[in-house]
Amino acid sequence: MSKQSFRFRLEALSDEYGRFKFERLKPGRYFLQTNLAWVMPKGYNQYVGSGSDGWGTTNYYQYHTYNEQHNDRLEQFVEITQDGTVVEVKLK
Repeated sequence: MSKQSFRFRLEALSDEYGRFKFERLKPGRYFLQTNLAWVMPKGYNQYVGSGSDGWGTTNYYQYHTYNEQHNDRLEQFVEITQDGTVVEVKLK
């Protein structure tokens, strides 16, 4: 974001559903941008050895977990055509 754009930015916090709003915007074209940070838990089985007796062989595994971190930038242009206009936007 340019220094000039940064000077005129508006910030908002979302609710528990990700909804947010800007009120009293003048008609014009606006650029919405956000960063969405999220974590995906993952896991895998790691072979740790085997054992055998008179009846056969058994392989042993240990389950390991880890988190895969993501950060997505979502952005979209929005047009406000007149005062009081409500625009619903889903950033993708």
